[in-house]
Amino acid sequence: MGWGQINYLNPLPKKSCKTACDYGKFQRYKKNARKGDLRKVAMAILIKRHTSANNIWIAERLGMGHDRSVSRLVKQGKDNETIEQQCKELEKMLQCED
Repeated sequence: MGWGQINYLNPLPKKSCKTACDYGKFQRYKKNARKGDLRKVAMAILIKRHTSANNIWIAERLGMGHDRSVSRLVKQGKDNETIEQQCKELEKMLQCED
């Protein structure tokens, strides 16, 4: 499922139980991981790069604290080679088929 193929009424595809399990793992991870976790920052960078979501939405959905923290973390993350590598890996996994 790529960036443009999100079904907002039913965000999980019906065909895969594994996807539902992964979604549950993400929810637990989001709750337990630190606000500035590198993986959260990588996801925030990709969301900002590919959507028009604002910082408030990103902060709430990813559990990143205050919306101003998102701006700061994204800016710092763009200069971090580890985070940029994670962004590239996530982009490969989430490629949109146009």
